[in-house]
Amino acid sequence: MARGPAKYLPCHAADHPPGTPHDVTGDRAELSSVITQLRELNDRITAVAERVDLDVDEQGARSLFDAERALRTAIRAVERAADQLR
Repeated sequence: MARGPAKYLPCHAADHPPGTPHDVTGDRAELSSVITQLRELNDRITAVAERVDLDVDEQGARSLFDAERALRTAIRAVERAADQLR
């Protein structure tokens, strides 16, 4: 069964009418947590990729290193977003 993309609504949406000032402290904290999780996931994927590479499973290692690069890109994007909230 195919599922569409998840729809996320800010937890404060009901309490925060459009056009009013927004305190981004919670958002920055949330993004900081996401960045930490992405870095940890990236480290785990890198470790597996290096082990697979040593076992000479070239295609598997390439796929994992591709995932590692994609995560690094995602980390930079989330870091930029967090910086823009300051």
